[in-house]
Amino acid sequence: MEDFKELDKEDAGMVVGWMRDIESLLLASSYEVRVVSEMLESTAIGTNHSTMHWRNSFRIARDPSSARMRVIVVRQNLLDNAAIATNIGVARDTRRHLDVLRDGDKSYSSRLIAFEDEVSEQLGEGTWKNQLEFLRLADVFDPCFAATVSAGQTAMGRAWDFSHHNVNPKSVHGVIQLGNRTHVLLRFKGADYKCQIMTFEDEVPVQVIDLNWRGFEESLAKVTSITRSEWTETGPSKQRLPTTIYGISYSDHHPVELFANIRWKLGEAVDKNLFKKSTLGSEQPGDKQDFGIPINLR
Repeated sequence: MEDFKELDKEDAGMVVGWMRDIESLLLASSYEVRVVSEMLESTAIGTNHSTMHWRNSFRIARDPSSARMRVIVVRQNLLDNAAIATNIGVARDTRRHLDVLRDGDKSYSSRLIAFEDEVSEQLGEGTWKNQLEFLRLADVFDPCFAATVSAGQTAMGRAWDFSHHNVNPKSVHGVIQLGNRTHVLLRFKGADYKCQIMTFEDEVPVQVIDLNWRGFEESLAKVTSITRSEWTETGPSKQRLPTTIYGISYSDHHPVELFANIRWKLGEAVDKNLFKKSTLGSEQPGDKQDFGIPINLR
């Protein structure tokens, strides 16, 4: 961190502008993103210890012209079933399928629960705010946001809205440009013993590390998380968007490891049927990504 000298305001504005370009695309364009992710979490409280290995397949589609959004997710803890984890024996199916359509402040949902050879569906209607809490618990995330935060933050459901990213004129405290990479030091109000160093390559954030320290010994700061991502040109605008994410968070009480593969569609390539209520409960999160659940019950 001592390599970051006096801040050049033009450099800071350049970096903030790169993030705003990504944010503007997500706000102004129709998009559809399909994600397959695996998240390995361990939790230790006193003598109690648990390990979870979540596999998630989810699909997010957004139409800014109609304020509609569709989220389809299938989630399963692979370690909850030895037959799935080892590929030996007969699996007891404990997957959960959630299909949500947002229409303004309202939401409509279809929940499918599979157990062995039984499948049941529950239809619901409520507020988007309440439904969003369920999606956070289901490890659904915005890939652009998840690429700029720790795997631990993503695991806690706090990587949903890219507009809440950490790069702003007040948080940027240093910029170093080396070749086609730009390293940015981020500090946050109220976090005296924590900072981030975010690395941009070709105007997108490809790495972020969290550093923590105790007292005033900033020189003894330790890395507590690393998130790396690959970004690919997508759509007519050629804007780069994340296509893979790998993150690991180090913690004595809650270490997390995240893998994600991502595919995007923009503009006219987005399936307009996703924004129709009549398709609720009959769409998959992705091609062959539903883990075999028979979701079309009609």
